[in-house]
Amino acid sequence: MYSKNVFLSDDDLDDVEFFQIALSEICGQCTLTVSYDGAELLDQLVVCTDDSNPDIIFLDVNMPKVNGLEALEAIRETPRFREVPVVVYSTSSSDHFISDAHRLGANYYFVKPSTINALREQISMFLSFDWKKYVFPTDRSKFLLGSNDGFTSNQSSILR
Repeated sequence: MYSKNVFLSDDDLDDVEFFQIALSEICGQCTLTVSYDGAELLDQLVVCTDDSNPDIIFLDVNMPKVNGLEALEAIRETPRFREVPVVVYSTSSSDHFISDAHRLGANYYFVKPSTINALREQISMFLSFDWKKYVFPTDRSKFLLGSNDGFTSNQSSILR
């Protein structure tokens, strides 16, 4: 896997640490930029250069200051980042959050897995996905990926 600029916005320190470990195990060349709320993420994006623009953003929903959905809306309103893949990454499987993330233009929504192996599998799939061939999933069953046990074989085929 080649080098990618991965951005993660999540206020849970344990979840950030698990994500860092999983990412480093599957993509040692990837650069991870972490923010702990949506406001910090948006500040980081403003100062990005062409070399540091995100290749993908993982975005938690429940965060202080600016939540993930508010950050998603701001990202999609910014022409420079409109096409950057955004994966909502949350402990919540609330229909309300999933519908809002879909409406606001997230590429996918996945529920944080309970094991590092499942997280590694999910991150790996998102990093290896050919985003140039991406078609926005109008069917919510293809938008909502994973569960606390990781991807099902049917869901993983969506990203291939």
